[in-house]
Amino acid sequence: MNARLGYSHTFNDDHKVDAFVAYEQSKYDFSGLGAYRTNFLSTEIPEINAGSDDPEDQSNSGYFTKTARQNVFGRINYGYKDKYLAEVTLRYDGSMNFAPGHRWGLFPGFSAGWVMSEESFWENLKPTINFFKLKGSWGKMGNDDITAFQYLSQYLFTESNIQFGSPSKGIYLSRTANPLVTWETAHTTNLGFSSQFLNGKFSLDVDYFFSKRSDILITRNASIPLYSGLKLPSENIGKMNNKGIEFIASY
Repeated sequence: MNARLGYSHTFNDDHKVDAFVAYEQSKYDFSGLGAYRTNFLSTEIPEINAGSDDPEDQSNSGYFTKTARQNVFGRINYGYKDKYLAEVTLRYDGSMNFAPGHRWGLFPGFSAGWVMSEESFWENLKPTINFFKLKGSWGKMGNDDITAFQYLSQYLFTESNIQFGSPSKGIYLSRTANPLVTWETAHTTNLGFSSQFLNGKFSLDVDYFFSKRSDILITRNASIPLYSGLKLPSENIGKMNNKGIEFIASY
């Protein structure tokens, strides 16, 4: 389901406001059941029980997965005489990949721009540099693209048990629960300018960016004895920084 409500208006020919608020939700369920046998006695009897009883001639499987999201988000743009620009965005996202109490994340963003070429003191430069804008932004983003249900312990099947001389299916702990698992986050800052020369024939954009990622899911570097029966879960303890400069020139 998706719903969006927008608003746009210009006040006194100088103040431009453009805004919207939206809501979306999605749910995905998938399950599968499969089985086969070979070496049928006759092609006239297609039922699966008419196939071979030999374990090497048959197999079956089953699986299930699900995911769900809810999001509320919006944006407000403001411009004054096309010279002073500002934008605020806000997202409130919920994901079933996290335990209740840790499913929701708030992710804001802010940006501002100043079109200096629209100022009166720029008139003498316009024949050469007809457009020049300073710009900056900061935003926080979240990532829930992780293995689902890490807040629950995971068990897998095994046939390593022998009972009365025959293999017997059992289960073993393959992942210890982390009930505090939550969103991976990234804080990103951008500073730069956009420019055009000679009536738009040439353009140059320069941006400096700095991104700080935190709460990255990694496993602690620790040793756990095998006899404990435990396997350490992933935790939101990783950090990483990125920074650089981007140039875009065109003709």
